[in-house]
Amino acid sequence: MSLQENYDAVVSLGRAVQIPIVMVAVGKQTAEITVRALSPEIDLKSTQISSNWEKQEVAKLPLGRAYSSLFQLAAGVADNRDFAPNAGGNKQDNVFLYDGSNITNPFFGTLGANFSELDIAEVSITRGAISAEFGRAAGMVTNAITKSGTNAFSGSFRFVAEPSGFTAPSKDPNIITKYNNFNPALSLGGPIIKDKLWFYTSLNAPRSTTTGRINNLGAVPDAKASSTELFFKLTANPLPNHLISVSVRNNDAKDENAGVGVNDHPDVSITGEGLSRILYASWSWTISQNTFLELKYDHVDEKYKSVPNKDLGYQPTFDPLHPERLGYFQTAAGYIVGGATTSGQYVGAGSEYNTQNFFRDEVKLVLTQYLDFGGMSHMIKAGFGFDDGGEYLERKANGWGSIIYYKALSASIDPLKRPGFRARYYPEQAPQDSRGRTYSIFLQDQISIGERLTFTLGVLANRDEFSVKTAGERNTFLKFDFAKEIQPRLGVTFVPNLKLGDKLYANFGRYNNMDNRSLARAAAPLRVYRSDAYFLASDGSKLSDTPQASETGKVILPGLKPSLTDEFVLGYSRPFFKDWTLEFWGQYRNVKHVIEDYPTVNRLTSPSTYVYGNLDGDLKDKNGNLVASGVTAKREYTALNFELKRRWADRWSLTLMYTWSKLYGNWDLDYAPGTSLFYASSYIEDAPGLYIEDPLRTGYMSGDRTHIFKMFGAWEFLKNATAGAYLRVQSGRPWETRAKDYYGNYYMYLEAAGANRLKTWANLDFQVSYTVPLGDRFQGVIEARFMNVLDSQTVMSIDQRFDQPTFRNATSYASPRKFAVTIYINF
Repeated sequence: MSLQENYDAVVSLGRAVQIPIVMVAVGKQTAEITVRALSPEIDLKSTQISSNWEKQEVAKLPLGRAYSSLFQLAAGVADNRDFAPNAGGNKQDNVFLYDGSNITNPFFGTLGANFSELDIAEVSITRGAISAEFGRAAGMVTNAITKSGTNAFSGSFRFVAEPSGFTAPSKDPNIITKYNNFNPALSLGGPIIKDKLWFYTSLNAPRSTTTGRINNLGAVPDAKASSTELFFKLTANPLPNHLISVSVRNNDAKDENAGVGVNDHPDVSITGEGLSRILYASWSWTISQNTFLELKYDHVDEKYKSVPNKDLGYQPTFDPLHPERLGYFQTAAGYIVGGATTSGQYVGAGSEYNTQNFFRDEVKLVLTQYLDFGGMSHMIKAGFGFDDGGEYLERKANGWGSIIYYKALSASIDPLKRPGFRARYYPEQAPQDSRGRTYSIFLQDQISIGERLTFTLGVLANRDEFSVKTAGERNTFLKFDFAKEIQPRLGVTFVPNLKLGDKLYANFGRYNNMDNRSLARAAAPLRVYRSDAYFLASDGSKLSDTPQASETGKVILPGLKPSLTDEFVLGYSRPFFKDWTLEFWGQYRNVKHVIEDYPTVNRLTSPSTYVYGNLDGDLKDKNGNLVASGVTAKREYTALNFELKRRWADRWSLTLMYTWSKLYGNWDLDYAPGTSLFYASSYIEDAPGLYIEDPLRTGYMSGDRTHIFKMFGAWEFLKNATAGAYLRVQSGRPWETRAKDYYGNYYMYLEAAGANRLKTWANLDFQVSYTVPLGDRFQGVIEARFMNVLDSQTVMSIDQRFDQPTFRNATSYASPRKFAVTIYINF
């Protein structure tokens, strides 16, 4: 007698699936269990806003060929050009995972390892209702699963060609840049010991050279960018219930003649060299049918060094007639020098020598247990994590650093208020070695009551430590214990119609915004600092030279609370017809207990002493004296989302996404396009014109995109021929008129935040590919990608500086139409 059972199961990244297997020992029987992995549609037990995409489906879409390009598959995530993807959090609030381990830059929240799509088997993107297991990200969590070898040898060679002649003329009057982009890549995988040990390896070597660059100051020398990335992975199944994976990724990169923007002279260019490395290991043990244990470790290195291409020496004699020979100088009326054509441009040389190295070590242990009792089914997960991330920072001024001109110096610098210069520079000093450590524990239970009702109850607790090494010894100067970082997660799903398979769901989550380790540098008792030196314009005599008050001698107030975000999610999902799914959900996020430094002496005139505290109501100094009342940092995100999806079936797929959202408040850390910012030591709250109680600071944040519409899909219109298209339409970026603040930066608002908005941006990309059989084992693919088919070169940013002749002029445009050809040879 034979026994055969068929089970349909949704098997995909980020979902735990249990298949019931019952062994019956009656006489001689043969048992055959068939498990079919179905395309993930609706997980009736989960409240997470999450989507999974496999390589086969993504390859049919006109997306870039790197990890970060896949973020565009998420609903409500804008292509912000100058900004990282925004999902309601700051750009530091996203978490990027690699085989389930964290590879996010520990201080700036960026993705350092933006590796090739050849290595990605599947990607999961979670936009909200993030479970306790996956931490405390207040933005989104992406998880890329890398390929592994199998019992069959397979490989791929890929070459992307995008010469400058494939780019349409740019409509940008400020800067003309075309690129010669070429990207060869190779991958190979297979068995070392059949059924026991497998390997996978790849090489990725993108190369890019600019041609014919022209900006507002004239011709710009070509810039070159290159990297060579190697990846090797071993996967082993030494015993039936054990799976081991070990991998290493190494990427060397170099940028030559970089850093020249719209208003920069070529002399300010820099050369940067970087090295990023990821070491990863995991062990999975299926203890029993109901018990599963997983242990993961990863080590991430990001090393970077930049040097100015024009060396000015350290602190040359100050010549007021030629400030362009002294540093990175912003031109002004009467000082149109160094090849500039108007005021507000930058000449001279790069402002500093910079060495900035980061690391992250993470260990994570997770136990999963399935239980059935009391008429309920439980999927219990418990885990422990340890994360150690740090930065080594060394900086020194080139010349006198960054220099600006004042028509009249302030009375505190010069009682006569004569014309002069301010030089902001990094003096010779010891490097800073700062570190943040996190211990985490979590427990969650997914409780199913019958077939309709599921509760997800979870709690995450973290312990954070921040330290700096001084005089060879490490000093821990700030701690948040577990009791201060208890983060509940409460979710419920209800299935109204079992036959239909729809669900209603709701979720509450609290996320402490402390994954970003910026405090380890910002709040350190001794830190790398800048000095401000002031010189008279008449003879170059130095009036003063003092460290910036906001960067030295800070005090952390007792009772400091960790920042947090509270999130509420409510939604409904349902399948219909054969392969379609429909989902609506609302999302609300509210940031609380923002940590920031602020002045406590002469707050309204000349700040001289700073403390760290929470921007919640009253601000007090270290002695408990009232500094200011009613100062509360606010940042709220509200979104309504709609998604209609048909996964690939019957030779076609289609996805429609629309998000209405509002990102509103007075605490905006996204005000510097292209600049890495870190928490707790921004210019906000530092001086007059920067205080968040200023009513002009309340408004739409720069990351707000009220409307985001996406439509993408693919169609195999002929045998072996597939077309893919991606249309996105999104609201323009909010902006407001700016003036110079106390420090000479353009962070003072002259009108309400987000009072104006740039034009709506629409973009259509298209791709067509054709597969050519090459014998029994080989296969060729020819692919053509058209980016910005309609050549809609919308203005993406403008000059917000009210006192400059270029005020309101566009500073960046959407990239012009481009065409790329890709050739694959697969076996």
